Amino acid sequence: MHAQDRKPPRGQTEANVIIQEFYQKKAEERQAQKDFENKKNTKNRIRKFLSRLGIFIIVILSVRLVVVVLTESPLMKKPDYWVVGVKDTSSYKITECISRMWKIRSAMDSYYQKKSTYPSEIEDLYGQGFLSEKVVCPVSGKKYIFKQINNTLVFCCPNPVLHNVKELWAHVNSGPPAVER
Repeated sequence: MHAQDRKPPRGQTEANVIIQEFYQKKAEERQAQKDFENKKNTKNRIRKFLSRLGIFIIVILSVRLVVVVLTESPLMKKPDYWVVGVKDTSSYKITECISRMWKIRSAMDSYYQKKSTYPSEIEDLYGQGFLSEKVVCPVSGKKYIFKQINNTLVFCCPNPVLHNVKELWAHVNSGPPAVER
């Protein structure tokens, strides 16, 4: 219904009614434009938030991946011992025995660097200061045994059966101690 089709209210001229309708339409258009801009801005804010959230998640996952690779990768870890057929090596003080074998191995490396040969028996390490105290099996209390296997010098736990394993040995010049059940 247009202004000319109806009668103006009392006390108003037809021109006043047309002007009021004009301003009312302009106000409605401005409100519609504001609503449109608000929806557009809201969508943009949501897009920005989601992209920032995605970047944040990617950064967190990348950092976690780097931490995992550097700390948990088998390539980055030095094994404490080789295990052949053993599922549980924590029993019977096997871990302490292996730790002591590492101590002997370190002393042998020092001996070799100084003398260009390996000791023929463990007592050679004590007398010359390579080992400050007697290193013995934590279960049996007996000294570790040196023996020749396939032209390779190894030292062995004197009583591996007390650790519930068949063999517990280390090569003098390579690799970590090995356990065989």
